[in-house]
Amino acid sequence: MFNKITIAGRINVLIGAFLVSCIIFFLIFVNGQNTIKEKSLTTAKNQLDSCINVKLKLSTHALAIVLSKELEKNDSISNYHDFFMNKLQDIHFEEDNSGYFSVNQETFGIFHPIKDVNGKDRSNETDSEGSKHIVELYKKAANGGGFFTYSTYKPGIGDRAKISYAEMIPNTNFWLTTGVYLDNVTTTHNIVENQIDKIVNTQLYSLIIVFFLVLVIVFMLSWRSKRNLIKSIEIITNATDDLILGNLKKTSYNKEDELGRVVNSINTLTDRLETTSEFTKSIGNNEFDFDFEIASEHDTLGKALIATRDKLRIANENDIKRKKDDDQRNWVITGQAMLGDIIRNNQNNVTELVSTVLQNLINYTKCNQGGIFLYSNENGEESLNLEASYAYDRKKFLSKKIEIGEGLVGTCAIEKKTIYMTQIPQEYINITSGLGGATPNNLIIVPMLVEDNLLGIIELASFNKLEQYQIEFIEKVAENIASSIMSAQIAENTNKLLQQTMEQANELAAQEEEMRQNMEELQATQEESQRREKQLSEELYKILEERNSNTQE
Repeated sequence: MFNKITIAGRINVLIGAFLVSCIIFFLIFVNGQNTIKEKSLTTAKNQLDSCINVKLKLSTHALAIVLSKELEKNDSISNYHDFFMNKLQDIHFEEDNSGYFSVNQETFGIFHPIKDVNGKDRSNETDSEGSKHIVELYKKAANGGGFFTYSTYKPGIGDRAKISYAEMIPNTNFWLTTGVYLDNVTTTHNIVENQIDKIVNTQLYSLIIVFFLVLVIVFMLSWRSKRNLIKSIEIITNATDDLILGNLKKTSYNKEDELGRVVNSINTLTDRLETTSEFTKSIGNNEFDFDFEIASEHDTLGKALIATRDKLRIANENDIKRKKDDDQRNWVITGQAMLGDIIRNNQNNVTELVSTVLQNLINYTKCNQGGIFLYSNENGEESLNLEASYAYDRKKFLSKKIEIGEGLVGTCAIEKKTIYMTQIPQEYINITSGLGGATPNNLIIVPMLVEDNLLGIIELASFNKLEQYQIEFIEKVAENIASSIMSAQIAENTNKLLQQTMEQANELAAQEEEMRQNMEELQATQEESQRREKQLSEELYKILEERNSNTQE
C-alpha cells in the first residue's frame, strides 16, 4: 500500500509521522518533566519538613540537656518560673520571634514567654478544633519526645496551625516544648517550589528549542537530563535522610548547577550541625572555651547557645568558688576536731599539751616550724618562756626566754593582736626564734587569750602564704589552747594545794599521836597539867579545823 503513495505523499506521511512523533514525544516529555517537577517538589518539601523537625528536635534536646545540668547545679531553686524565665526568655530561633521555648510540669504551666501560665492547670486548654494540645504534648514528652500539630494563637496574626516538639528535661519532672507555625513552613515551601519551578522551566525551555532543531539531540539531552536530575535528587534525598538519622557526613557532588548549590547548602548545614553538636558537648563537659561563632546576624539558635554558654560559665565559676569555700570550711572543721581531741586528751599536762598541739598544728597547716611561748609572772617579773618548738619534722629542745615587749613575740604579747608578715628578715628565725634552718617567707604570731588575759604566744613560720581562713583557724586554735592551759593550770594549782594540805594533815596526825603518848605518860601529873593539856588539844583541833576549811576553799 505504501508503494502506491507518491514520493511527496511519502514525504508528507514521513513529515506527518515525524511531526506526530515529535508532538507525541514532546507531550510525553512534558508530562515526564511535570512528573519530575512534582516529585522534586514533594521530595524537597518532605526533606524541608524533616529538616524543620530535626531543628526542633535538636534544639529542644540540646537545651533540655543544658537545663538539666543547670538544675543539678542549683538544687536550692525556690522559684522555677523565674529560673526558666531567666534562661529561656530571650531564646527564639524564628525571625519573627515565634520560635520560643516554654516549660511545663505535667499539665501545669511553669514558664511561657507570651502567656501567664505559672502554676495554672492547662489540661483543659483546647485549640480552635477542640484538641487538648497540652495533654497531647505532655504524653509525647513522657514517651521519650514527639511532635504534635494543633491550632494556636500567633502573636499579631491570629490562630495558625503549629507543629511542636516536646521532650522531658532529664532527671526532672519538667518538660520543654517549642514549635513553628506552619504558615512559616508554607512560606519556605513556596520559596523552594519557586526555585525548583525556575530550574525545571529553564531546562524545559532550553530543551524545547534544541528539540525542534535536532530531534535526536533533543531526545538524548532530555533523556540524559532526566537521568541526571533524578540522580541529583536522589543525592539530595540521601543527604537529607542522613541528616534526619543524625549521620552528619558531607555529600559529594561535583556539578555547579542549582542542585549543586542545594547540595552545598546541605553540606554547610551539616558542618554547622556538627559544630553545634561539638559545642553542645563541650558545654555539657563544662568546657567553655570552644570557638563557636554565629553563622550570621540572623542565627538566633547560635546566639542562644552562646548566651547559654556564657550563663553556664558564670554558674560554673560560682560553683567552683562555692566548692572552694566548702573545702575550706571542711578543712577548718576537720582541723578543729582533730586538735580538739588532742587538747581534751592532754589537758592535765601543759607541757605535753602544747608540744603535741604544736606538732599537729604545724603539720596540718603545712608550716615548716614554730614554737609556743607560755606567759610567766614570777615575783612580779613578766616574761614569755619557750615551752615547745618544732621545726622541719623534728621536735626542738630549746630554751628561750623573751621579755614582754621584746621583738615581735613580745610586741604581740603587749598588743594582744595577731601579727602576720610575708617578708621575714633573713636572720629573724635563727636569732629571734632560734629554730634554725632555711628562712621561710611567711610568719604568723598569735596571742593565746582567755577574756583578754594573756596565757602565751603561738609563732609559726611557713614557705607558703597563709590564706585568711587558715589564719582564722590558727587564732581559734590559740583560743582553745589558752582555755585548756588555764584549766590545766587551775587543776595543777588545785593539786598542789591538795598535796600541801595532805602533808600538813599527816604532820598534824603525827603530832597528835606524839601528844597522845605524852598525855598517857603524864596522866599522873597534876590537875593543872591535865587542864592545860586539854586546853592545848582544843587549840590544836581548832587550828586543824581552820586549815581544813582553808584547804576546802
